Amino acid sequence: MLILLPPSEGKLCPARGKALDLETLRDSTLHDARQRVVAELVNLCQAEPEKARKILGLSEKLGQWVQRNSELYSAATDSASRIYSGVLFGELGLTELSGDELRRANKRIIIFSALFGLARPNDRIPCYRLSGNVKLPELGSLTRFWQEPISLAMQSSAGKQLIVDMRSTPYTSMWSPPKDSGINMVQVKIWQRDGKGNRVAVSHHNKATKGKLARYLATTDNTMNTVPDVLAAIVAQGWQAELDTTANPIRLDVYIEP
Repeated sequence: MLILLPPSEGKLCPARGKALDLETLRDSTLHDARQRVVAELVNLCQAEPEKARKILGLSEKLGQWVQRNSELYSAATDSASRIYSGVLFGELGLTELSGDELRRANKRIIIFSALFGLARPNDRIPCYRLSGNVKLPELGSLTRFWQEPISLAMQSSAGKQLIVDMRSTPYTSMWSPPKDSGINMVQVKIWQRDGKGNRVAVSHHNKATKGKLARYLATTDNTMNTVPDVLAAIVAQGWQAELDTTANPIRLDVYIEP
């Protein structure tokens, strides 16, 4: 099983650590593309910081991220599991894992990133600020830029594994399996019921719920090879869920209490 996650806007910036070495990151077919994105982001932030701030969609209060981006080559790194510190990753709790649970999580989780394309929990990365909807002056739309490199990387990573997709927009636009690929994928959607029993999308608890669900799927020793296997496993854990087989890809609808 592979679990696809979005990156976290919230990040923990280490004070000490090895400098960024792109060659050490997994999914090595992305190396050249990573070099191009990092180089343009660093050069832009060094040469034209105010222009960079606007392109990155940052307010003046968040302008310090331009400086951080300009120092990516020398910035301290830590595992992606520590760098990403938003709500989803807080509930996922990768830094609390050890032994077999940690090994399973490192093997199953793939984090989509506008800077690195794909990152694994134990990849060493610096903190940075770059959203998937950014258009860089030379490379253009990062969502579009990453589509081909990530497709090649996912071909070698995915194989025939079941894929549980918890990504958010625009990271879902970076990759989707070709129709004839034979890849088995289910997309997770979090819902609540309103007072009349109608289904409504969740905003506030969406990331936290996905984090909790991802933690279970990433660490369990329960073998799940099909989408119905996933549904049965999480229902057995007390989740309220159902499959929408009319959606493309198939959707796993998970319901939480309001």
